[in-house]
Amino acid sequence: MSKFKISIERLSPKENMEKDLSLFPKCEEDSSLSYLRIYGWVKPAVTVGFLKDIDKILNVQKAKDNGIEIVKRATGGGIVFHQTSDITYSFITAKDDPLLPKGLIPSCNFISQGVVNALKLLGVEASLSGRKLDRKESSADLCFSFPAEYEVLSNGKKISGSAQRRGRKAFLQQGTIFVSKIPKEFAEILEDAKDFQIDKFTTVEEALGRMPTFEELSEALRDGFRGMGVK
Repeated sequence: MSKFKISIERLSPKENMEKDLSLFPKCEEDSSLSYLRIYGWVKPAVTVGFLKDIDKILNVQKAKDNGIEIVKRATGGGIVFHQTSDITYSFITAKDDPLLPKGLIPSCNFISQGVVNALKLLGVEASLSGRKLDRKESSADLCFSFPAEYEVLSNGKKISGSAQRRGRKAFLQQGTIFVSKIPKEFAEILEDAKDFQIDKFTTVEEALGRMPTFEELSEALRDGFRGMGVK
């Protein structure tokens, strides 16, 4: 079983994505390496799945005017909004790590359970969604808008989302916990905002009635994963 290198930090959007992208090939080359990165954002950002055309789905100039940085993710999917209050994790390990069940959905379920554990440690009611994503319900560009079967709900609404990229020998899963409501400035940078249904989301702040600190969030996320054997 791999011993995970666990790190907690707050970086720029570009640095966060570049760091994940640099660690993934290391795990592809050496199956003894495993990483759990827990990180925050020093400025508002939008991350975009690596196959998406940024100019077709986002107004780049409007984002710049609003102080929102746009970066590509190493994982697929569509758009994910990141505020300075949000917390994100990257889970990188070998596909045959004996800690995890084999396969895409089982491994996503396992990792998402660590997020459920973290939210419960914070005092937030949380569970796995238990349903499959119906692409007819939402725009394919708005990643995390609706719960997939392995994603995390609180009081029936989505509070965390994730995406996974699988290589020959390793995989990378990136996920974000939504801590505070998404402001209108984010919706304004979408080229087509008709499917942006903010009522489908909930947040840690809404559940707790207060804004937790980054230290609270990162410690809960670390301990949530430790409860799954990630050490």
